[in-house]
Amino acid sequence: MNRAEQLKGIVAAQERGHAPAAVAAPDASPSVAFPSVPTARLASTKPVASPVPVHSTPTSISSPTPAPPAHSSPALPAIPQATPSLPVSSPVLHSQSIRIQAGQMGCSYATLFGPYLTGARSVLIEDPYIRSKHQIANFVRLCELIVKMCSARGSVHIHLVTSHDTQEQKESMDSAFLALTNSLRPYDVGLSVEMRGTLHDRDIRTDTGWSIKIGRGLDIYQKSVSHFAVGSTDMDLRPCLETSVDIFKVSPI
Repeated sequence: MNRAEQLKGIVAAQERGHAPAAVAAPDASPSVAFPSVPTARLASTKPVASPVPVHSTPTSISSPTPAPPAHSSPALPAIPQATPSLPVSSPVLHSQSIRIQAGQMGCSYATLFGPYLTGARSVLIEDPYIRSKHQIANFVRLCELIVKMCSARGSVHIHLVTSHDTQEQKESMDSAFLALTNSLRPYDVGLSVEMRGTLHDRDIRTDTGWSIKIGRGLDIYQKSVSHFAVGSTDMDLRPCLETSVDIFKVSPI
């Protein structure tokens, strides 16, 4: 059937009231139904559906990974703990003069000049008044300080130069010094005592080159009111007599 006959059939169908669906469908079906309706829906569903769920799950999984670095933060305080070595260097010692007022406390031998005895192997004490019981007790306190400050590094020798008034007094002193000598021996500390009647100066000298001059010698404390009173044994709590202490560098003994 040629095109002219088709047109005649269409016109005749319209006159009879029939729609030309059968004729129009072959021309429209290849071009309209195939490309426009299905293709548009396929193109819109693929890009939208696949990226959204795929990208949302990786981001929720990767968020917990920053948690492990929070565990490493407690390790930071451990670094400062490696430097508590500030008190390694010994204090710098220098010459000084100390004035002690009457009734002043906090003036034990350790507080006044203890660091200046550190490391000494030989200590010379010159004091003409190491005679009576309380004066010898002060000398024992000085020997105890020397044991603490010096004997840890080896043997130490203490030489005392003092004086006496009577033979009876000398015998009492000798007995006390003998007991002190025996008590120092286990600490590897030796004691020798020399009596010199012309002695007047008071001085403590070390082989490390320090001289400690105390105006009143070792007898710088007021008498304790009782053997059971505060300050009777701890000399930092004992009131002092007025005196002065001069510490300076000299030639080693």
